[in-house]
Amino acid sequence: MLISVKYLLKLNNTETTRRALQNPAGHVLSALKDCAGIYKRTMLKRFDKFSKGGGDWPDIKKETKLRKKATRILVDTRVMRLGLGADIAMTSQSGMRTTIGIRQRTKHTRAKMTVADLASIHHFGLGRVPRRKILVRPDPITSRLMSDRVMRGISRQMKGK
Repeated sequence: MLISVKYLLKLNNTETTRRALQNPAGHVLSALKDCAGIYKRTMLKRFDKFSKGGGDWPDIKKETKLRKKATRILVDTRVMRLGLGADIAMTSQSGMRTTIGIRQRTKHTRAKMTVADLASIHHFGLGRVPRRKILVRPDPITSRLMSDRVMRGISRQMKGK
């Protein structure tokens, strides 16, 4: 199962907003893609912080630290981190509901699978691999930034700029 986050944009629920999001184009579509970019930056910052032990991810075992000669969680070759940077994107949009997920594009060289597949294993946990959530719902600040960006896009679309 691939990871995705369904998110309901907090927008003014007006007829204009509903129409603009029904079949997004131009500034509105650009704003929705920008939302995915805002979300991606937040998740990558979170990934970097958590991989250094600054979150609620379980630490890696001592044996793993010795074998990999590393102490960072989920960071061995940085392929997964770089792949997440390339592959987190808006995967679907319907009205005020946006889904952001990890596309199946980047291959992880050592794991012999895509970064999305490897991220899913870590996100959900599998066998001896503990659960470490990769994508989560946006925090209130990120949520506000995303909603504001879409409202600016709708406003620009309506003004014809």
